[in-house]
Amino acid sequence: MGGHVSLFGVLFGSQGDVSTVTILQKNIRLQGIYVGSRDMFETMNRAIALHQLGPIVDRVFSFNEVREALNYLESGAQFSKVCLKLS
Repeated sequence: MGGHVSLFGVLFGSQGDVSTVTILQKNIRLQGIYVGSRDMFETMNRAIALHQLGPIVDRVFSFNEVREALNYLESGAQFSKVCLKLS
């Protein structure tokens, strides 16, 4: 009851019937996500490699600093990714 379902990766053709009655009765939020074609994915990967793009990491915490990392996230001060180093 009251769940959220994100549906992505649906290809051509029917994927089966979806019961709108069940969705309404169970108060489910259903969201379709379009991710683009394989050609678009390959074009994106070539651009990422060409421009040597990578994630922006704000801070890295050691695994022993989990509490501090969570406090930092909760503060909202981060610019981008906050990571835990496992080794």
